[in-house]
Amino acid sequence: MTVTLTFHVPPDAGPDQVNAIFSALSFVDDGALPSTTLREQVAAMLGKQPRGEALALARDLQLVKATPAGIRLTPRGKVVTSVAEPNDLIHGLSYFAWSAQAPERLSRLWTYRTVVDLLWEAAPVMMDPMLKKRLVEELLGRAGPVFAPTGAFDPGRTSLGPKSVDGVQSWLKQLTPAVVRDRRTERRQRCPPLLMALALGATARQVGAELGTDFRLGPEERATLCRGCFLDPAALDTMLEWTVQTQPHRVRWGTTNARYGRQLVLADFGPLM
Repeated sequence: MTVTLTFHVPPDAGPDQVNAIFSALSFVDDGALPSTTLREQVAAMLGKQPRGEALALARDLQLVKATPAGIRLTPRGKVVTSVAEPNDLIHGLSYFAWSAQAPERLSRLWTYRTVVDLLWEAAPVMMDPMLKKRLVEELLGRAGPVFAPTGAFDPGRTSLGPKSVDGVQSWLKQLTPAVVRDRRTERRQRCPPLLMALALGATARQVGAELGTDFRLGPEERATLCRGCFLDPAALDTMLEWTVQTQPHRVRWGTTNARYGRQLVLADFGPLM
């Protein structure tokens, strides 16, 4: 089967477009909307005809699904639409969606994660055309070693450009608390506890930790949490305490180990994971 790699993160799959889809589907009583009806309702909310990228992102993140009756929210989508900070959760799901075990899948979300990492590493930083150019160059340099084994990577035909950075920025601009202020991107001192819980679950899964068992946060895991939540490392321990207090059904402190210190135990995340 031919592998197709798509690296562009489209600005047309930003929060306004995705949240319009959620708004239309949220008014359906456990039912589905035909795709044509959904498109018409989203167009009415946005004041323009929507492109397909936002719906594709929602499908990739398993927030909506196609059924014989039409498009409907998944259990994960219902969780995301029910919280106060849905944009943070969609950001977290986007950040952790790509996996090195199957690099050809969701390659544009590799772009999302890598742009977030590069901006986190550079922060505080002002976004301007020169920075976008440097980010694109760095993306192209990093993509080769990652995707060459797929046999489908061609740097001359890679769909990466400044608008790909804009697509990532469209989500970073909507995080709460803010990450972007007046074109300045900076690490934040706190994030929604549910985002931190999601990041903990995704990080544990990546290293093979099982639910219900002690999970140690080493330096690499701590760095991943900070990047994924766009958090200042100095604020991580406070944020972990807050998450344990507010998300006890998902995360709790585990065994205190003389060598490793406190460990975490991750419980059932339901449809989020």
